[in-house]
Amino acid sequence: TQAPSLQDCSFNWTEGNSRPEVASGVYDHKYHLFYTTGTSVNDHGLVLDFKNRWAQWDNTPFRSLTLYDRKLYAGAADTSGQAWLTYSGDSDAGASFTSTVRTKDWDMGNWRTNKQFSNAYFELQPQSNSVSLAVSAYYDVANSVSLGAVTLGEDTGLIAARAPFSVEGQNSGRYMGLGFTNTGILPWRWYRG
Repeated sequence: TQAPSLQDCSFNWTEGNSRPEVASGVYDHKYHLFYTTGTSVNDHGLVLDFKNRWAQWDNTPFRSLTLYDRKLYAGAADTSGQAWLTYSGDSDAGASFTSTVRTKDWDMGNWRTNKQFSNAYFELQPQSNSVSLAVSAYYDVANSVSLGAVTLGEDTGLIAARAPFSVEGQNSGRYMGLGFTNTGILPWRWYRG
């Protein structure tokens, strides 16, 4: 029933270079937090969406964020002095960037039963230009296997692709999810798996 009292106080610091402050902002029902993994500039970002899911952005040198005219602007953390209008396109100023999507883990209707995975099926939006996606499967969270690549090079319709698992590996588990990775400047879209 007594009020707590402060008994000790410690301060810790690093002499020399210190990490820059994080940059944060809220836009489009998303919370953005940019931080550094080193000691020089912010180079990574975490984005929390309105469904309480996190996404990680790599190589994002943002030192400051501000809203102007209902749009999110970011200031450079490096010495370039640039400012960017975010959420305004699907390329990274003409330079290649890596996009990665990982689906939720599916239990195929019964989370208690161990399943043997032999094929993964998914639908993708085709592109008039060739976009190559590296496909991976994740099972029981910690295990992953490469399923090769899928090329999106058609003009119309949907691409219904099948990616076989290796018959040599042990591809069994209670859950399975898919991952897609692309490096380039063109957008792509995954529908379902």
